[in-house]
Amino acid sequence: MGVAYPSNWVGKSIGIEFPKEDAAALMKQMERARKLLGKDLKGSIISAMKYVMQSLAVSTKVSQKYRAYTELPKKSRSGLNSVFAVATKYQTPRRKGKALRRSWQGDWREQRIYAKNEAELKKRPAVIIAMRGLAKESWKAAGARNKMRITSADKATGKTGAIMRKAARRWVTAVNRLTGEDPYMQVTNELAYMENAINGGNSTINSSLARAARAMEHSIDRQLAARMGAA
Repeated sequence: MGVAYPSNWVGKSIGIEFPKEDAAALMKQMERARKLLGKDLKGSIISAMKYVMQSLAVSTKVSQKYRAYTELPKKSRSGLNSVFAVATKYQTPRRKGKALRRSWQGDWREQRIYAKNEAELKKRPAVIIAMRGLAKESWKAAGARNKMRITSADKATGKTGAIMRKAARRWVTAVNRLTGEDPYMQVTNELAYMENAINGGNSTINSSLARAARAMEHSIDRQLAARMGAA
């Protein structure tokens, strides 16, 4: 009996094919923001991008606390410990020092861990997913690169959260040209398992423009109502 590897063991590049009607809906809200709220083209582009990334961040799930594991039908030689098979990408370091920063870029493999019971097993670093929530944090990091605050209900805290936010910045890049003719914003997220981390997978990614358009529409309506109330 071996361990059941996670379904997202193969890294995929995300292919996004936005429906034309969704792109048109978002463009419509950008134009509304310009006409009704007085935003310039730069401001409407920034607002639209924020809603797209916000939509993706909300849809991105946080993984379970522990790596997949299976208790094997055997005991340690002493008979005191059970034997567990854990699905991991981490490689056992051969040297001390910086080499102890284990790499998770390899293929999935089965690691044997000896523990008295599951409660003890779940205290082992090899089983704990310390970076759970990295995918969600990567969208926030993308927003930060564009001076946008992307929010979600799940937030990593403490030292682990600080490490995760730093790691998230490695996977995202932003290229903007908001002056001159044909201004644009481009965000690239290179986290290999992103498609699997998003609820609904590729279909949810492809519908992000539509959801962003609806959120932007509601925001514009609220701002207009507030202005009318103030008047």
